[in-house]
Amino acid sequence: IAQCIGRSLRQFCQKSDTMVTSDPEAYQIKETPNGAQARNAHMFNVLHQLFTALTLIVQREEENLAVKATLMFSGLQQQHSSVRLTDVLSNDINEIQRIC
Repeated sequence: IAQCIGRSLRQFCQKSDTMVTSDPEAYQIKETPNGAQARNAHMFNVLHQLFTALTLIVQREEENLAVKATLMFSGLQQQHSSVRLTDVLSNDINEIQRIC
């Protein structure tokens, strides 16, 4: 899945590069933006939205991984402590049975 996502993002970026206008018209400064400037502004906004969305997804996944790691570590600690408690209880039971 990650390869497909990476490929799609690459294709989207390549397509965006071809859609950006670099004609002299795009660099002229006027009161109102001309067509080339409007297209470039639109492409910038789309790419910024994509960047923002991807950043949020990555942050969310990092948080999910941190929570999962914490839960796994906590579970391992509980499992380890319960094994030790079981060992202690079985030793105590064996000792009581030996005395009786």
